[in-house]
Amino acid sequence: MNFEDANAVIVTASRERWRAGRKFPANKPVTVPFSELSEEQARQLEADPLLSLRFVEVPDTASHDAAPGTILDAIEKLDREKDFNHDGTPKVQAVSKILERDVSKSEILAALGNAKAGEA
Repeated sequence: MNFEDANAVIVTASRERWRAGRKFPANKPVTVPFSELSEEQARQLEADPLLSLRFVEVPDTASHDAAPGTILDAIEKLDREKDFNHDGTPKVQAVSKILERDVSKSEILAALGNAKAGEA
């Protein structure tokens, strides 16, 4: 992948597609920050012939409360009493609402796993 001068990829699917733990609606561009992709997920996106990829530089949304940010940013904004499951994981619907896009449970778990790996 061409990561130079980019921090995200805009993915457009020619028909609805699930790849890298994420749903890509038909003909609707989806911006995916590199920080939310593992190397394996990036390879899956790149190898899929039904996906068109465009590498872009997007502003850091962590400092803009009104703008959707990363999954980890969204989790920090959740209500501990109502937005988490009994097992302590964030509710998918709550994270999706904050990010203003569909998010899968596997995306949330991957983001949490990558954050914990970074702490080690």
